[in-house]
Amino acid sequence: MLGIYVAGDSGAYLNPAITLSMCIYRQLPWRRFPVYFIAQILGGFVGSGIVYANYLNAINQFEGHGIRTVPPSETATAGIFCTYPQPFMTTASQFFSEFIASAILMFVIFALKDQSNNGVPKVRFKKPANLRHSSNHVFAG
Repeated sequence: MLGIYVAGDSGAYLNPAITLSMCIYRQLPWRRFPVYFIAQILGGFVGSGIVYANYLNAINQFEGHGIRTVPPSETATAGIFCTYPQPFMTTASQFFSEFIASAILMFVIFALKDQSNNGVPKVRFKKPANLRHSSNHVFAG
């Protein structure tokens, strides 16, 4: 959700699936979709490059210098940059796993961005009187 707060109301939802959903359901203009889509894909590659550069020595230590492997290898580090299917999952299970995760993400984003959603009511709690007096003694000396 950090990305949503950083992006603010710009419409850049940091994820092509979310951008497509916003174009379909929330009146994000379709003319913005290609630019956002390209920027989101490039941003993912730039972010992966930064992570790779930051952890290059650790990856070399773990896998071996210049060796890169993907799952199911015991020393695979490719999972740092993307998800790989587990051997016990079927294609249908993998599809529904991604579908459910994306649906939950879109549900939360739609709830956060909805102007008519009041969210959790703001409730102020009063400090008990005896706690108020005891804290004054502690901090007053």
